[in-house]
Amino acid sequence: MRMQPARNRLISVLDIGTTKISCFIARVEQDRGRGGWRPRIIGVGSHAARGVRAGGIVNMAEAESAIRAAVAKAERMADETVHRVTVNISCGQPESHMARAEVTLSGPEVREVDVKKVLHQARLRNRDPEGHVIHAIPVGYALDGNKGIADPRGMFGMRLGACLHFVTALAGPMRNLAMCVERCHLEIVGCVASPYAAGLSCLVEDETELGVTCIDMGGGQTGIALFA
Repeated sequence: MRMQPARNRLISVLDIGTTKISCFIARVEQDRGRGGWRPRIIGVGSHAARGVRAGGIVNMAEAESAIRAAVAKAERMADETVHRVTVNISCGQPESHMARAEVTLSGPEVREVDVKKVLHQARLRNRDPEGHVIHAIPVGYALDGNKGIADPRGMFGMRLGACLHFVTALAGPMRNLAMCVERCHLEIVGCVASPYAAGLSCLVEDETELGVTCIDMGGGQTGIALFA
């Protein structure tokens, strides 16, 4: 499922790569032709990466300077000031795993409280409690053992199960990356695993539903994301 942009606001994205650091600024506007809302790119900036290796920070001062330069270029083009950014993550040896949980329903049909309860139980079964959680994405539900349910709310049963996909990374490199961005007076409002971000940007809905592998080949790392 693709992330839905908030209306009437700016979205800023920071892509910290091994060879290049890029910043994109978009404004969410109403799409009068198709209806709904869509982002429009209004600023782009990039700068040669310094102090970065394999997506991780190895020199705080050099990386900070490169980030500031990329953001400044995007700000000049957009004629806007960036305060908050979403950052891609490729450092900290990202990896993924599944966690499953099952709970007894509070009534004859599935309610929102039951969905929240089973997702909470699945989060407690994260196999990497010391890692930093980048994503925790529900990938499917089961009702009384019947799998493949996309949204169980309003359905009848006794036991609700859920499968949660975790993407985690080592906490140390994540903290270093966050500190470097914050030293640029930027607030991190979200993190996205780089291969996942690449898939969201270049794949269409039919491809992700049928099943596809996206290979993100960067200057210092190669990542793979599977969509199904």
